[in-house]
Amino acid sequence: MTERIYEYKDEQDWFIGKWDGFNYLTCFGDDQTYETVQDDFHRLVAGLQVEGLQVHVVKLQSMATFLRFLVETINQEQDRYLQLVQHKGGQLVMEQDRLLYVHLDKAGVLVADFFEQPEV
Repeated sequence: MTERIYEYKDEQDWFIGKWDGFNYLTCFGDDQTYETVQDDFHRLVAGLQVEGLQVHVVKLQSMATFLRFLVETINQEQDRYLQLVQHKGGQLVMEQDRLLYVHLDKAGVLVADFFEQPEV
């Protein structure tokens, strides 16, 4: 059996992933990069009940791009239909009609802005 490697690379972001026995995250660079992604990585995979996703972050500029990489990798490997949707400053991971994960920047977002309803 051939080991499948997943990769995303552009000028600002570069991630490599594979599936093995347990969830694992590593990073090149400083501790700040690791701290930026590790909480979101572990909360996302735990919330989605994913086991075996191993990711190495070579470069990170965009958390949205990192989350998209994770969602696409999980979809391909586990034949799921997760969607990553941007909403009012947040990143939402949904599957069918269920909201499964929310990522907000460290500064957060105003509640009134996030839940704003369009006028009817």
